[in-house]
Amino acid sequence: MDPITNPDIHRQGFVSAPVNRVVGVVDDPQEIPATLTSLREAGFADDDVHVFLGEQGERNLDLEGTHHGLRARITRTLQRYGYEADVFHEAEDELRAGHVLIGVLTDGSEEQRSRATHALRSHHAHSLRFFGHTGVEDL
Repeated sequence: MDPITNPDIHRQGFVSAPVNRVVGVVDDPQEIPATLTSLREAGFADDDVHVFLGEQGERNLDLEGTHHGLRARITRTLQRYGYEADVFHEAEDELRAGHVLIGVLTDGSEEQRSRATHALRSHHAHSLRFFGHTGVEDL
């Protein structure tokens, strides 16, 4: 499997949010290769793209914090009752439905956010959001 598929994003410590990432959902896993090609053409390196799918994707995202200790569980509990609650529930539901979450690391600029969003939308991505330093923005 491609090394950017279902990465362990917490391998160097628990990550509470995907900062400076544009994240979207692609319903058809068959779209992954073409979507990745579009992202490369838009200037994003493979290392800047994370693809999550299936049970392994859900486990690696660890949206409940159950696999990364007490601090992770507390953080996820607070997030589930805060502004990110709907985002977390939707991500779990999409993965359980067999859909794909794709996250693209940007430098936070409007230009890179726009390029990532356009590349994802060209492959029917939906539920597009930008995770910044201070919150989540619907795109």
